[in-house]
Amino acid sequence: MISAGGNLGEKLGLLIREAQADKLFRKIIKIADDTGGDYTTSDSKRIVDHENIQHSRLRVDARKWAAARLAPKKYGDRVEHDHKGGLNFQPAILIQVGGGEREDDAKLIEGD
Repeated sequence: MISAGGNLGEKLGLLIREAQADKLFRKIIKIADDTGGDYTTSDSKRIVDHENIQHSRLRVDARKWAAARLAPKKYGDRVEHDHKGGLNFQPAILIQVGGGEREDDAKLIEGD
């Protein structure tokens, strides 16, 4: 008997979610490989069916999202913050020295 709150139950839950994510991944591959409805034929001309392509893209994206939530370590977006060494921050300061005033600036200061 498996207890829901125990360590074994948590591991089983992780395995089940990963298996579900793997199944979604296999479906993603099938959808991506299926080109059956990507083209239609009208008057002996092959026409791209953009609506079907967009629908397939939506189906793939929805399954990718679900797989990432079920098994984030395996299918989630990886964001790596690789920081090596110390923080060496040198702020850039612009110092303007000497008589770069224009006549307009002087009038603004005087209030004319």
